[in-house]
Amino acid sequence: SESGKSIEIDRVEFCSGTNPLDNSKYTFNGNADALSLLGSNGSSISDATGTSSAGSPGYLTWNMDGTNNSAKLESRYGDTAFNYTQNANTNMAVYVELINTTANNQLVFVAKDGSSQDFYFGSSNMSTNSAEDPVTGTYETIKFNMVSTTKDNWTGAANEQWFFRARNSNNTNSVEEGDIYIKSITFKDNTTPIESISAGSWTNTSTWYNDEIPDYRQTVNINHNIGIYGTYLNMNAINITSGKSLKTTSTMNSDVAVTYTRSIPTTNWYCITSPVEGQDIDTFATASGLASGTGNNRGLGTFDEVNNDWTYYQSGASETGDFVSGEGKAIKLNAAGDIQFTGTMVTEDASIPLTASGSGYNLVGNPYTSNITVNDDADTSNNILKENFVDNSNISEQTLWVWNQSTDQYDPINQASGSKHISPAQGFFVKASSAGNLSITEDMQQLNSDEFQRLNPRPEIQLSLSDDENLRISKIYYIEGTTTGWDDGYDSTIFDGNENLIQIYTNYQGKKLGIQSLPPDNYDNMIIPVGVNASAGTEITIAAEFENLPAGINVYLEDALDNRFTLLDENNDFNEILNSDENGTGRFYLHTMSNSLGENEFNHSDLIIYASSRNNLRIFGLENQNANVEMFDMMGKRVLKTSFIGAGVNNINLPNLNKGVYIVKVVSEIGITNKKLIIQ
Repeated sequence: SESGKSIEIDRVEFCSGTNPLDNSKYTFNGNADALSLLGSNGSSISDATGTSSAGSPGYLTWNMDGTNNSAKLESRYGDTAFNYTQNANTNMAVYVELINTTANNQLVFVAKDGSSQDFYFGSSNMSTNSAEDPVTGTYETIKFNMVSTTKDNWTGAANEQWFFRARNSNNTNSVEEGDIYIKSITFKDNTTPIESISAGSWTNTSTWYNDEIPDYRQTVNINHNIGIYGTYLNMNAINITSGKSLKTTSTMNSDVAVTYTRSIPTTNWYCITSPVEGQDIDTFATASGLASGTGNNRGLGTFDEVNNDWTYYQSGASETGDFVSGEGKAIKLNAAGDIQFTGTMVTEDASIPLTASGSGYNLVGNPYTSNITVNDDADTSNNILKENFVDNSNISEQTLWVWNQSTDQYDPINQASGSKHISPAQGFFVKASSAGNLSITEDMQQLNSDEFQRLNPRPEIQLSLSDDENLRISKIYYIEGTTTGWDDGYDSTIFDGNENLIQIYTNYQGKKLGIQSLPPDNYDNMIIPVGVNASAGTEITIAAEFENLPAGINVYLEDALDNRFTLLDENNDFNEILNSDENGTGRFYLHTMSNSLGENEFNHSDLIIYASSRNNLRIFGLENQNANVEMFDMMGKRVLKTSFIGAGVNNINLPNLNKGVYIVKVVSEIGITNKKLIIQ
């Protein structure tokens, strides 16, 4: 201050670092920030005055007299008392809040080091000839990205200078006279992460903590499902939490470090893939805490398509190169924890090579940092099954197989599986009948959660086979439009790419089905062959779980070996110690019927009568006995008369009968049995 003048102090701060004048934000509610700046080359500044709009801190008036085309607002060059230095490695963006009342339409930011070398960081457009005043007016924010090929030469040393220029680019870059009111100048720190606080769009302030939308070389932590479209992402680093998605079709600077974290909750095997490009395999293996196996084998496996086998990462032996985008691997950790992939995001369509070697199974994966749609969803064209398996001659069937670590089996996924998505870092199998490519496009990206979601509730049965150590599952869905034949995309075979000591499946013309879809209006007339693979001496349990089956429908497992029927429900399972190996179908059949057969396991001295189909009458409980059968409609007219010798399970052809109620009369050595029967 000049001699004899008073000093007003409006704020005292304790600052960190060796230079207490280091500051990344200039506001003008006092003279300190104003005194650190100069107006030069035909321009001048006025000290901070009053308050700006809505009672905010004051403003700096930058006046240009229009006589010099190099008018500058600059930091005090070489004046250590007032030079606020900036570190170009941590402060990568400059924000200026201003009201421009001149005809100048551009603002330029330039840095200058001690050797008088300029580092030009570009120009930004600003509004012109605003009639607003700094007290009531609305400020606009002008942004500059402090990144260029020469940025690294600017270290932010004390003898360096930065400045702004205003210009009229429409008039040979001349500077027009007038005032620009500046509320703040902020050098943005890109080392403190910006955190998402809710799912939504990248460009919505409500997505981010403190309403701060990430911009210009900042570090971002993605804790929710975020979408960004049509915007160039020029970030410093992006970290994505396990199970969350960043969906983008935007472009991104090549040096941004995108890290995706995936939680591995157990020490079981999982199928994975890298959701970014450029992750070094050795670095990943070293950091992931892989489980140890036989010899030098470690818990990172690559599937050998030729031999349907696995090769493993070797301890102490480097595996050269990076993860291949879209290529799957298997991982097993020595303790539950997180794995991380760091690299660049894939922002274009992916084409993953497939081979038909061996059995044709290929372990692939989701190449994106967002979920991808597998089957019919809101957009029925943008999903893996529609894109790849319809009229695609090199794919064997419309099925993906996903490893289920809790049951140690591969679960098939098809069009009948409800709305299904593959999450980031998730690997899965497809089966090729000839060499080709699997197409996964940007349009398949979704921000759905990782959970299985159904579009519509549907009836289903989940059959399970277990022994003392293993559990295997087969599923039956009842879906409109499906048939009792092969429906590609709705029926799926079990995964046969590895050895299964036990297995359960349904059967259609020799196909071992892990998913079978059937029409939902013919329960009483469908008998489903069930295949079982298990060794002699094994104690097996066959159980069933149901969802949305029609009221009154009962599910029975028929054991044709001893003509036994077992009601399967939450209280009853089928249990047996096998006397011989089981390997295929022919012994077990699943029956769904609207009438109860009586006890859970039947004593075949009782007679069981029901219509297994519109054309077949089935009678249980007669063996090596002569029997006569008559059938009458409700008017007393006889519609059937025949005889047979009992053979345990007895099938009798029915004539073409009208729908209605009938009476069946069976006369045998155990007596006369009458049964009311409904023909649907």
